[in-house]
Formats: sequence, C-alpha cells, structure tokens
Amino acid sequence: MELLKRFWYGEEAVSAVEYAILLAFLSLVVVGAMATFFGSINGIFQDWSDWFKGAPGPGNFPSES
Repeated sequence: MELLKRFWYGEEAVSAVEYAILLAFLSLVVVGAMATFFGSINGIFQDWSDWFKGAPGPGNFPSES
C-alpha cells in the first residue's frame, strides 16, 4: 500500500499520467487518420489487385500454338 501511495503522490505519477494522455491522443489521431484515408488506401489496394489479376502468370500466358 505504501508503494501505491508513493506512486500516487510522487512526481513519477505525473509523468505516467502525461504519457497516458499523450498515448491516448496519438491513438485517436491514428484512428482518425485511418478512418479519413481508408477509402483512398482501399482504392490503391484494389487497383493493385486488379493489376495483378491481369498480369501474366501460371496458366495466364497466351498459347504459343
């Protein structure tokens, strides 16, 4: 219990709270950015997927006869 009191009233607790707030803020920024750019990112991957589907590969080469 003494350890908890020292942590709560000590200066280390302030730093821990500041780091927790900073981490929460950064998490919100990342989630917001992902939500904002999801359509663009999804479109890029869809374009790549379509390109790879049309690329020559096993069984996708034109016949040589």
